[in-house]
Amino acid sequence: MIKHYQEQDWVDFVCGTASVETMAAMEQHLHDGCEACSGLHRTWLRVRAMAGRESSFEPPPGAVRIVKLAYALSKPSQTGEPVVSFARLLFDSLLQPAPAGVRDGGGRGRHFLLQAGDIYIDVRQDRHDRLTGQLLNWRLPEERVKETEVWVISEGKVCANTRTNDFGEFQTECREDKLQWLVFEITGVKPIAVRLSSNG
Repeated sequence: MIKHYQEQDWVDFVCGTASVETMAAMEQHLHDGCEACSGLHRTWLRVRAMAGRESSFEPPPGAVRIVKLAYALSKPSQTGEPVVSFARLLFDSLLQPAPAGVRDGGGRGRHFLLQAGDIYIDVRQDRHDRLTGQLLNWRLPEERVKETEVWVISEGKVCANTRTNDFGEFQTECREDKLQWLVFEITGVKPIAVRLSSNG
């Protein structure tokens, strides 16, 4: 009667922890063509390969960076240098009175202009929470702020991500009821954070 090895035997075999004599016997068993044991052997080889890939996996540097940014925005540091620059509000349409004879009803949308260093941030937010905008370098207008990562963060989690085009323009959306942040990662400068809420 043919002897079949158990699953634990094949775990030890693929991990190389079985004795030399057992390894040799199992090698011969596979060579003899036992289909049942060959199937177990292949299964545990795949399991070991997957485990090896997981142990060697490292998240992309960008993913780690944005997680740290999101955490910093949700729980600001008490000490040390801030990890982001906070944009200064220059104009907000919500602070302007509605035209005479027009009832707002919360449907006007929002237009706001901000500044962080040399960068102007022009953003429009419609009543469906779609965001469109443009980044401009007011000091060097010919240098377009292109290929900039744009993140929408809510409660420490990324809920949208896009990138500016060659003209510094972007479009994204995030339908969340809680406080949000827009974060811009511009090459060569500290990330810029803009505070906003989904309903204005």
